Amino acid sequence: GQLAAINKQIGELNSTLKQLPDVQRQYLQLYREVEVKTQLYTALLNSYQQLRIAKAGEIGNVRIVDTAVEPIEPIKPKKLQILLLSIFLGGFIGALIALLRNMLRSGIKDSGQIENELDLPVYATVPRSPIQESRIKILKKKKSIPILAVKNSDDIAIESLRSIRTAIHFALANAKNNIIMIAGPSPEVGKSFISTNLATIFAQGNKRVLLIDADMRRGYIHKYFDVEVKPGLSEFLSGQADLQKVLHKTQVTNLDVITRGKSPTNPSEILSSNQFKELLEQLQGQYDHIIIDTPPVLAVTDGIIISQYTG
Repeated sequence: GQLAAINKQIGELNSTLKQLPDVQRQYLQLYREVEVKTQLYTALLNSYQQLRIAKAGEIGNVRIVDTAVEPIEPIKPKKLQILLLSIFLGGFIGALIALLRNMLRSGIKDSGQIENELDLPVYATVPRSPIQESRIKILKKKKSIPILAVKNSDDIAIESLRSIRTAIHFALANAKNNIIMIAGPSPEVGKSFISTNLATIFAQGNKRVLLIDADMRRGYIHKYFDVEVKPGLSEFLSGQADLQKVLHKTQVTNLDVITRGKSPTNPSEILSSNQFKELLEQLQGQYDHIIIDTPPVLAVTDGIIISQYTG
């Protein structure tokens, strides 16, 4: 019933509108649009004002805790911590590397290992002499090399050689002769250093000593005593020089030396000859000690040949 009444009113209004002039009808239509937009503007303005009020009423979440103060020293880098950490890490890494190298090294570590594994007596150990090494590096290419037992007789290496001298003195009491051979497994292990300084120490103890350089390939005993390399042992054994020409006096009292001479093509054959054996037999009675510096035993057989003539 209400729907019918409303439809009836709509119909009546439409009939009335149709009867109004066109200008009045347009006026009413525009008036209604203005009212609608005015209401919309008013609503948006109210919303805008409410948002401004809400924003003004907010309390910020930032507050001042303390006033800023200029620091006395930089915050970073922390030098003390870095220094302590570097020292600790450096020491730890260094110790670790040393430990690993010691574990991986397969060579002889101490004299006790030689006595236990090879059943050989160890009379003394000779430490490396920094003084001698520095001098050899500078002077080895020149004509002469200083003798440590003469230039620095209180060096720790020389003290160790004096212990060896004492041990050899007692060991030779039961030896077949007074010939001492100095040998080493490889080049540059200190054979010539030991031979030269041990011979010098014996001579300083008022012993008549002869030092023979039997390393006829690379021997350089002559550089310690500033004498000519030839004539020497190779010239004597090959018949090119007599004994008096190859026996060289040195600046060390009681010490004579026979240099290696010119390097021959067949040193092993020369050393195994009767001439070398007869030379040693002839000289044994003239000297208290005969010291022979030999080539590396692992490289050539010369040392094995010479060993049969020693005490």
